[in-house]
Amino acid sequence: MYNPNITDDVLITHYAVLYIDLLGQNEKLKQIKALPGCPSEREAFIEALKDTAGRVNGIRQIVREAIKGLFVNPVQSNKLFNSLPPHERKVIVALDSYGLQAQFFSDCCLVYCPIRDEKENIFLLCTIYKLLACANIISFIGLAAKTPVRGGIDIGLGGNLLDDGSLYGPVLSSVTYLENKKAEWPRIVVGDELLCFLESIRTSQPIDRISNVNRELAEKILTQDICNNDDGATLNFIGTTIDDEVFEEYYPKVIKFIESQIEDCDIECKVRERYELMHFFALEQHKKRCGKTGEN
Repeated sequence: MYNPNITDDVLITHYAVLYIDLLGQNEKLKQIKALPGCPSEREAFIEALKDTAGRVNGIRQIVREAIKGLFVNPVQSNKLFNSLPPHERKVIVALDSYGLQAQFFSDCCLVYCPIRDEKENIFLLCTIYKLLACANIISFIGLAAKTPVRGGIDIGLGGNLLDDGSLYGPVLSSVTYLENKKAEWPRIVVGDELLCFLESIRTSQPIDRISNVNRELAEKILTQDICNNDDGATLNFIGTTIDDEVFEEYYPKVIKFIESQIEDCDIECKVRERYELMHFFALEQHKKRCGKTGEN
C-alpha cells in the first residue's frame, strides 16, 4: 500500500554510493532445491547454507571494518594537508569525520556518503576518498578471502526517504546498473558522474588552500586509484589507499586466489583471460608499491 508519510526533515542531496554484489552465491544456492528428507540430507543441507551464509557474513564484516577505516591510509596523510595551518586542518578533519553508512540486503551491500556539507557549502572530497578506499579494501581483501565481489560506484541524487531511514533515489539505479551490466567480473566500475565531478575539481582554480587540498586529492584519485580501460573506468583494487601493512599481509593471498582461478579455467575461457589480466595488473602494482620500475 502507498504510504505518503514522508517527513520534512529528509535530506535530499547528492551522494557518492558504492554498490557491491558477492559473486558465486546464486550457483551454490541453486543446488539447494528441496527440504532434506533424512538426517544425511539435512546435514548436507545445513552445510550448504552455512557455506553461503558464512561468505555473506564474512564480506559484511570486511565492509564494517573498512567503513571504520581500519585498513586504509587516512586523508590526513596527504602532504598538502600537513602544510596547512592548524585552523584549516581542523576544517578538513571535521569534514573527514563524516561517516560512511552501509545498508545490507542478502549478498549485496550499499556504502554511501553525502558529497557536500550543506551548512558550510563545501564539497566533501575527503569522504569520497574514504568511500573509494573502502571499495578498494573490500575488493582486495575479498579476493584474499576467496569471496570476490563485483560492483559499481557513482554519485547522484538520493535521500533518506524510506521508513527505516535508508537511502533511496536515482543514484541507486546508476550503481546497480554499473554492477549488473558493466562490471561483468570481479571489479568495481566507476560511473561517468563521479568521473566528471572529480575532473571538474581537478581542473578548477582553487580559491583557498582547502580547495587546493581537494584539487590535489582529485588528481591523486584520477591518476592513481582509477584505471581507464577500453570498456570504461574501474577502481584500482590495489590502490594507494590501502595501508602498507595490510597490503603486505593480504597480497600473497590475493595472488594465490587469482592464480587458482586461472588454473581452474579452460585455456579458451573468457573468465581465465580476465583473471590473467588481473594477475598481470596485480604484479605491476606490487612492483610500483615496492619502488620498482617494472622493467626487466
